[in-house]
Amino acid sequence: MNIAFRVDASTDIGVGHLIRCLALSEELTKKPHSCFFVSKIENDDLIGKIEKNNVHFQINPNATLREDVETLVKFSNENNIDWIITDHYGTNAEYIKKIKENNFNVLAIDDNAQIHYFSDIVLNQNIGSEKLKYSAEKHTKFLIGPKYAIIRDQLLVKDSKAEKNE
Repeated sequence: MNIAFRVDASTDIGVGHLIRCLALSEELTKKPHSCFFVSKIENDDLIGKIEKNNVHFQINPNATLREDVETLVKFSNENNIDWIITDHYGTNAEYIKKIKENNFNVLAIDDNAQIHYFSDIVLNQNIGSEKLKYSAEKHTKFLIGPKYAIIRDQLLVKDSKAEKNE
């Protein structure tokens, strides 16, 4: 399966979004699936983290939201993408609707429930997210709460030194 992540990050904002997408891509590539990152990231260190195990495609940083989604759809068609995972605050309902209209499966990673979701799946892993009210299509599935947290392997491995000190 081919998966495209649509995520942005800079040294100032969005690094957490990128890190959780990288953690998810690490797991997906073990299956094996192919992961592609479509972004407006211009920081070489962050791009290096992506390109370590994934393909990176740079969107014009000055692209409008409409140009952004058109580029994403074109890239996804050219690379036989099965799922698009969005994880950035720049998306809105029309953005996701446009992706769905082009017959892609969509997982939207969301932190605030402020738009109507046309996606297949909405993931909000934050504490307290169970209290948010989401607007979505009837087919949309929800993965809400910390039990769905995306955690990097490094954080799951028990530290034997820490256990000895207990």
